[in-house]
Amino acid sequence: MTEDLIEQYKCEIQEIKLKHRKLRMRFANQLQQLTEEHKKLHSVFSLEGLPDQLKSSEETINQLLSVEQRKLAQWQELSEEVEKLKKQAQLETVAPQPQDE
Repeated sequence: MTEDLIEQYKCEIQEIKLKHRKLRMRFANQLQQLTEEHKKLHSVFSLEGLPDQLKSSEETINQLLSVEQRKLAQWQELSEEVEKLKKQAQLETVAPQPQDE
């Protein structure tokens, strides 16, 4: 009877050890993931990389401004062309038609 009880306790102890081991492994994995995430965030937001990020941002802004200026110029040209076409259409409708006598 005592041997059975001892064996039962051994099994329970083994189960508890396995549960604790699984919990430790899960915790270790979570800790590793958080550490990697922290390293990535640190590299992104560190002061060492700030000058490069600012330079890249300025280049992007300059490129966008250049594109915007080209698009505005194209829009202006199209707008002027539309106005010319409207005026031409008005002149054609207002111009007297030759009458047959």
